[in-house]
Amino acid sequence: RAALLGICERERGSVRTLAGFFPRALPSAQTVIATVLARAGGDEATGLLAAQLGSASAEADALLLLELAKIAGRDTGEDQLVLERVRGILGHPDARLATLGCLVLEKLRDHEAVPDLIVLLSDDDPNLRRRAHAALTSLTGLTLPAEEQPWIAWLAEAFAWWDERSESCRVALVSGSATEAAAAVHETAGQRLFVDQVVEMLALTLGRPEPDLVASACRALGAIPERTAHEALAPLVAHPDPAVAERARAALRRHEHARQLAVPPSLARIPARSSLP
Repeated sequence: RAALLGICERERGSVRTLAGFFPRALPSAQTVIATVLARAGGDEATGLLAAQLGSASAEADALLLLELAKIAGRDTGEDQLVLERVRGILGHPDARLATLGCLVLEKLRDHEAVPDLIVLLSDDDPNLRRRAHAALTSLTGLTLPAEEQPWIAWLAEAFAWWDERSESCRVALVSGSATEAAAAVHETAGQRLFVDQVVEMLALTLGRPEPDLVASACRALGAIPERTAHEALAPLVAHPDPAVAERARAALRRHEHARQLAVPPSLARIPARSSLP
């Protein structure tokens, strides 16, 4: 392992080459390869690990997911392919893999996975239900019970908002009167489905000329401790209006405080029992 790490750190491209050996390697070697990919892959690590999902055995997938769980959420956004590959694990017949998938998607902050996670609340495996609920609570900020029906009811209302209200709110945020835009900020900030899109909409307000409105949007973004919200707020610390700049700094401090309080889900809670071959 140490020798492989040294090679991968010295020679560019060697990590990708090593990843190509994963599917046909012996199980003991797969453990080493997955560990090296996670440690030496840098910004490519999650993509390299996710690309191997489904390429070998279910046990190999478990190794990959465990490494992904350790490194996911390194302050960088993941491409859609990574998220889709991990999301696909949620439908795996082995509950242990699906449970690990829930953990990884939570750490990757995959808000698009929310509908799929809700489906798992009715699964027969109690560990999977608990992990799916933990991921849902983390991703949405909601405190609904670990039962499918309340989440389905919420999801239906959330989908209805996106279908019926999102476009009118978007227009108000960009070109509505100050009163209309302020109401749209409040309404949009209350949405907990597709949070990255919520951030995108709220960020439309940050370029408006009304300081009070921009400060309101900063406050709303401060309540969303996601990377996309952090990036939207960062330039506002140099806003010409001192009140807006201070509101942006306060929102960023709120993000940092939320990050410090966050306790990574314990891998020890993943059930040891497995039906892996």
